Amino acid sequence: MKTLVLVSVMAISTIAFAQNNDKIEKTQTIKTTVNNGRESNTTTKKITTTTSRDVQLNPADTDKVNQRLSNSDLNTRTDVTYSNSDHSYRLEKDDKGMNLVMMNGTERMPLAKMRKLSTKEGYVIRNNDETSYAHFDTAGNLIVETYDYKNDSIVVKKYSVNPE
Repeated sequence: MKTLVLVSVMAISTIAFAQNNDKIEKTQTIKTTVNNGRESNTTTKKITTTTSRDVQLNPADTDKVNQRLSNSDLNTRTDVTYSNSDHSYRLEKDDKGMNLVMMNGTERMPLAKMRKLSTKEGYVIRNNDETSYAHFDTAGNLIVETYDYKNDSIVVKKYSVNPE
């Protein structure tokens, strides 16, 4: 009986430590308070960030019993979506900043790269033919300001946060 219990405990602990956790989820609650002089409004938003990595075996170890894992790219996504002109957008982190991605069902189309400015107040956003300035307003909406050369003016696009 003692041997059976001992073998069971060893088997369970081996199974528990052998699992590979290739997905990490982190939930963050953000409270924003806006005081306009007459009243104070507080909004609360929960953002879930999921980081995952594909599990891949090292190709050099194909004929071996014990194979090493090879490093694959991290995929980081948040559950926040933005909308503008009847399209949905997401911000996806990469190793240098973020990317603005248009969502069409399950398809994703990268539109622009966002890089944090040293002033920590905004981002430089670059797509194929223009460079813009981007920042977030107090409601969490993404505001993109672009200089229009032809009209000598600033064009402002607002990507509104979709309600949960």
